[in-house]
Amino acid sequence: MNAWPCHRFAAAALLVAALPCAAQLTTDPAYVAGRDAWQQRQWGGAIDALRPLVDPDDRGNYEVDYWLGTSLCRTDGRLGQGANILDWSLRFRNMPEAARPTLDGERRLCVQQLQAGTAPGAAPPVLIALAGGTATVKGTPKLFAVGGSDGLLANAPLRVTRPIKAAELEARLIPLGEPERALAMVRQLAPASRHHVSRRTVIASASPTHTAASLKLIGERLDDFIDFLVESYRLKPPPTYVAVYLYPDIPTLRQAAMRLHGMEANAMTLGYTFGNDRSILGMLTGTGAGTLLHELFHTVVHESFGGIPQWLDEGVASLYETATAAEGLYFGEPNWRSRVYADLVAGPGSGIRLADLVTAPWFSDEPAIHRKLGERVYDDAQQAYLLAFARMFALYLQETGTLHKVFDAYRQRTVPDTYVPAQQRAIQLLEQALGKPVDRIESEFRAWAPRAYDPATRFYAGNNRAQLIRKELPQRPATEIRRELPLPNADIAREPARQ
Repeated sequence: MNAWPCHRFAAAALLVAALPCAAQLTTDPAYVAGRDAWQQRQWGGAIDALRPLVDPDDRGNYEVDYWLGTSLCRTDGRLGQGANILDWSLRFRNMPEAARPTLDGERRLCVQQLQAGTAPGAAPPVLIALAGGTATVKGTPKLFAVGGSDGLLANAPLRVTRPIKAAELEARLIPLGEPERALAMVRQLAPASRHHVSRRTVIASASPTHTAASLKLIGERLDDFIDFLVESYRLKPPPTYVAVYLYPDIPTLRQAAMRLHGMEANAMTLGYTFGNDRSILGMLTGTGAGTLLHELFHTVVHESFGGIPQWLDEGVASLYETATAAEGLYFGEPNWRSRVYADLVAGPGSGIRLADLVTAPWFSDEPAIHRKLGERVYDDAQQAYLLAFARMFALYLQETGTLHKVFDAYRQRTVPDTYVPAQQRAIQLLEQALGKPVDRIESEFRAWAPRAYDPATRFYAGNNRAQLIRKELPQRPATEIRRELPLPNADIAREPARQ
């Protein structure tokens, strides 16, 4: 689950993922200069300061998009760029729901003025989400609560009930190369734990089964995976230690969520990522790090690709929940989401096409806002299907050797001078990357998909140096799992648990 609070408030997204505020710090000179110029209605100064946060690496957040987009929309000859930035942010960047109507209003105004050829408008309003200061904001996560290797989708909001100032959270960011400071930080925040620092992570585990040796193994695995992401996806590594807090059960994790982040976690929460202090909280008693690999992808990708669409963010992150690791490389394998996809494709998933997947906005537990903005509303079963669809499509792209090509197409997208609706642009990027129309891409994907329906299928396991990495999940009664699956009576095949 991604719980990426944005400075003075918080919101959350998906299990083992976050509300991506990217790596943006409130003390970043470009952020401060751009905000100040925008507040003073110095549109040119705001553009000059903020543009480097978006291009060539997207290190911004929805605030940066709003300030930059509205500044461009008030500058002659640049309204098309402004409309494109606002539209992409609205459709594909995760943000508190309270901010979306204000951003949408500015997008509409910019498009109208562009089409009418009228002069730029008056000063834009302050984002509604910012006006509340430190007021409590409810998050909008969807939580995959699982038993064994079965999966279900359930609403599990994270709520900030004790807001923590951004400066306090950012003080927890310890630069790499200062291991003693990193250890001191987690010892202070999690004293009743066993601690370990690796090259890129600092771990505090309250799980009694974790020994110094097992924490060392976990740390080495996380370091290795970050190295893989940096090399394979050409991402920027986190410049500070990623703090990983591990717990033996959900009640202990929930207590830690309140203590560390002032968040009230649902009783089904298995883990989440918190953006402002680059931390991961998760339930783990062994050394199977699949959940942590999922979270680490979110953490690393938002260092240089904050505007990643939900399907690509969740699809690639979940790809590594079940993966074969060999010689520094990681390859996604079929898992329980394959069966979720297979079981839902003819039910709640019928009528949902690939174009719907790549244009879907971030899920919300406030459907009224989706309707107000003219967006399609997906129920829980459809959301379960979309997330399983995202992983299956990422697996297909991996197996056809095109995953990185598609990823780069979205990440390296340019901002057109003329207005192109974000949803249209999202489909164009996929078509250009694969060199074929979206309907043909979908037809070829669906013809391939049955190869991955069986969650026990392994494409890469088999040699002596390969190691299967899986989520570690709590065991739950099969009857309870069947009762809560997205489809009543859905029969998800169980796969033997492995460490």
